[in-house]
Amino acid sequence: FQLVLIPGTGGRGRSKPALTTLAAELAARDIARLIALGKEGRATLACGDRSAPLAARDIAVLVRKGDHGKEVAAALRRLGIGSVEMGTDNIFQSEEAGSLHRLLHALCLDESEVNATQLLRGALAADLFGLDMRALAALRDDDDTWSEWRGLAREWAENWQEHGIATLMRRILFAGDRTDCSANLLAYPNGPRRLTNYLHLTDLLHEAEVRRRPSRQGLLDWFRQARTDAQGTDETAQLRLESDENLVKIVTAHRAKGLEFPVVFYPFAWDGRRPPSGGQRQPTAEYYDARRKTPVLDLRPSDDAYDREHIEEHADELRLLYVALTRAEHRCVVTWSPDGQAEHAPLSWLLHGREGSDDDATAAQDLKDHAARVHGLGAGEWYAEVEAFANRAPEAVSLRLIDDEEAEAAEPAAGDEQAVPLEVRKLERPLERIRQRTSYSALSAGAGGFVRDRDEVDLPDSEDAAVEEEAPASASAPEEEGPTVFTFPAGGRSGRCLHHVYERHLGDPEAGSLERTCEAALIRYGFQDKWLQAVRTLVENGLETPLAPPGEAGSVFRLSDLQQPIVEMEFHLPLGKLRREQLARCLEEHGYEHRLAADDGQIDGFLHGFIDLVARHDGRWYVIDYKSNWLGPDLASYSKEAIAESMRHHGYHLQYLLYLAALHRLLALRLPDYDYDRHIGGAFYLFLRGMRPNAPGSSVFHDRPSRACIEAINACFGEAP
Repeated sequence: FQLVLIPGTGGRGRSKPALTTLAAELAARDIARLIALGKEGRATLACGDRSAPLAARDIAVLVRKGDHGKEVAAALRRLGIGSVEMGTDNIFQSEEAGSLHRLLHALCLDESEVNATQLLRGALAADLFGLDMRALAALRDDDDTWSEWRGLAREWAENWQEHGIATLMRRILFAGDRTDCSANLLAYPNGPRRLTNYLHLTDLLHEAEVRRRPSRQGLLDWFRQARTDAQGTDETAQLRLESDENLVKIVTAHRAKGLEFPVVFYPFAWDGRRPPSGGQRQPTAEYYDARRKTPVLDLRPSDDAYDREHIEEHADELRLLYVALTRAEHRCVVTWSPDGQAEHAPLSWLLHGREGSDDDATAAQDLKDHAARVHGLGAGEWYAEVEAFANRAPEAVSLRLIDDEEAEAAEPAAGDEQAVPLEVRKLERPLERIRQRTSYSALSAGAGGFVRDRDEVDLPDSEDAAVEEEAPASASAPEEEGPTVFTFPAGGRSGRCLHHVYERHLGDPEAGSLERTCEAALIRYGFQDKWLQAVRTLVENGLETPLAPPGEAGSVFRLSDLQQPIVEMEFHLPLGKLRREQLARCLEEHGYEHRLAADDGQIDGFLHGFIDLVARHDGRWYVIDYKSNWLGPDLASYSKEAIAESMRHHGYHLQYLLYLAALHRLLALRLPDYDYDRHIGGAFYLFLRGMRPNAPGSSVFHDRPSRACIEAINACFGEAP
């Protein structure tokens, strides 16, 4: 048993962070010395009649806190010694869990959603992908680079959807798509730890996927909840060993119960905590009432209650100290110092304690008196008392005093870093303008109106939510019971589900039956199968309803009549010095309300968007958008007046005007004889819940802006930079 003594520095003494760094560094150096002696055959362990050289695997460092373990691991890494932490840290609290959650969140989003691009770029900034600042800038400035990464993310999302999370993670970590992610992680000093964390998270996600059978969004929700509720006591989520190699073990004292190690270091035995007083106290106190034999949570604690709580905490710390000091088979090295509030540490009672009273009534005061006495010891008195303790068993206990020279040699690296004041550099030069990318939602943001181009809010898909959404019996057809097109939950998730069905059914000739497509969409977006008939009805009504009464909008047609429509057509429309104020005036001059944010700045770059459906029928081109908005509990709620109000309320006029302007530019480039009046049929907005095949034009909004309006909007866009 060896006590490593770090004398105080006088005055206020070392701070806890400084002493923590010093103690970890001294322990790491001592471990390195023992390992070197073992390699030389000068440090051996007795194994019966034989002896074996001491190796890293024979050494354990016991700590009380996870931060202490990380400090020791860092000190060992600086000396080139590998270690493994076996504490109670929870995998869901790790940095890798945060990075993986951001990536999966980005892969769950449709590319057309407002924040999809930003979230994917943020996810790609993780260490997992090894992108430097130049490569990260290219994600924003280089269209080809961004297109490649976005295409790869699309493949990952499909891989996850079709084969599950485990297959996705194997591909990301080991397939080498554009970058070798596993090699990127292993390039870090703690690379094996980080790679192991990703593999551990993959196992936990796969287990949840198999057990719960959630959609991708459902699994992401489970992951988010697991991170929120992370508890170190959950053994399945405790950090795993990264390998069985020759590593120094870093173990929490709690975890070490029942274990033994040939050599043990306990470098933070001096770390004490002064009992809180006055306003620093918690509003409750917990202790065990021995007379009543029951635990007590005192909601209005007295000083006596706080004292009882302190006595029990001190007793727990003493028991934990006993565990730490009895884990070594051959040698135990304990670090002690008068700094770091050591007078309150349990080892202080052992090294500097006096015979106290057995009376529980005075135990709390004994602890306070002991701490005050030890805190007041001079350097000579402090060392004398420790030496007196060691002299009780000189053949078993030795002392090693760290002198000033050795302490200074161990401190510089960490001490110098802490001494340098950090200050953010000030930007003193103008930034060059770069290409920007905006969208309908971005142009509308901050204007005081609703800007989501699908729905306003997400409502939970639960039995209770379904009841809240259901119409009263008097407000709907009496034969409609249970899930209907009107009780199908409103919200963005519902909109994405329906968009997915239309996109697959209209855009993929090999998509299979409509029912199978609906079933797959419900699973993907986390809806119960009870909604299958309602979703199928919504889609069939949208496909079979004539989009206008005879005599309106040119030749009347249905979505099911279309040949090779273009689904989710993406566009990047070049912009040159676009000003919101100028665009707002243009819309007002042509009789359109708008939801443009007030902003004097100009936009040079691109207008980006996805059009739900672009279709050609009878020589005319149309922009078509599906809306799952819930306007009311019955067909009467989807009148022309109600739909017109919803269009105005959400600012959808701006959306389709921008889309028609983009289509106008595209056709002007592609059709040799293009003429707006002859080739553009306008925009249809389909409010799916109110559509009925036997009522042409029901629940459908149609507008065909004038040629002058669309040309004026394009003029606002200016010439591309």
